Amino acid sequence: MFVNSDSFFIPEEDCIGENVTLSRAVCAIQLVQRSNGLRLGPLTQLRGGTTVELCGEGYNERTVKVRVNGDCFFIFAQDLDVASKAVGA
Repeated sequence: MFVNSDSFFIPEEDCIGENVTLSRAVCAIQLVQRSNGLRLGPLTQLRGGTTVELCGEGYNERTVKVRVNGDCFFIFAQDLDVASKAVGA
């Protein structure tokens, strides 16, 4: 599996991306700042109804980076597709 190490950064400014409200709970991996750099944090869950801000590419072709309340996470792009379809329905 290809891992895009260029995606391992936390944007210092607001993301310019679209805001999407999750229609259901989704799995997410938080980007965590450590003394020796950024690391993947624990697997967590973002609740349905949470608004996420798109911030860029994920660590591979199946993921995207989002921000929630100032924290950055990687989530599966297909989970955003489901949220978008629910909003457009």
